[in-house]
Amino acid sequence: MLGWIVFLSFLIGWIGFALWARRNKKWSLTISVGGGFIVGCLSLIVTAALFIPNDNKNLSSASQKHMSLATVTSEELYKLYEDNEVNADLQYKGKQIKVVGKVNNIAKDITNKSYVLLNVKGNLVFGIQCFLTQGSLSQAAKLKKGQDIMLLGRVDGKFGNVIIRDCSVQ
Repeated sequence: MLGWIVFLSFLIGWIGFALWARRNKKWSLTISVGGGFIVGCLSLIVTAALFIPNDNKNLSSASQKHMSLATVTSEELYKLYEDNEVNADLQYKGKQIKVVGKVNNIAKDITNKSYVLLNVKGNLVFGIQCFLTQGSLSQAAKLKKGQDIMLLGRVDGKFGNVIIRDCSVQ
């Protein structure tokens, strides 16, 4: 599908310029078609830049896997977010971490995504909500409330709970 989008942007740019040049009688047919080709190439470059996925995220996550990941307790992470959410986001948002804590709940949200909620001492309402990968569901099915656990995932910020996505049970 992406190939067709790129090809059509090239074709539209080329034909559009050639027709404009011929209609305005600015240049000969050779120059109109050649200029249309150049405009088509520019359209191709712009479309490719907009629609082709950027692999820099994959490179950074791959390099993060080779580095030692931060390990933090659920209490430490939640307290950091409670004390200063901006600072916590700067330190952790978008980064992979290992979080250690006690299982409070194993459930699904309203969109049917499975998660593990980790306890935070002194807070009965909120905690660390870890959304699981499909590959971790069989391990999550064996978890029990109150069990100590380590999860690996990518911090996504705080919305009531501190949200960690793409979690796997370690």
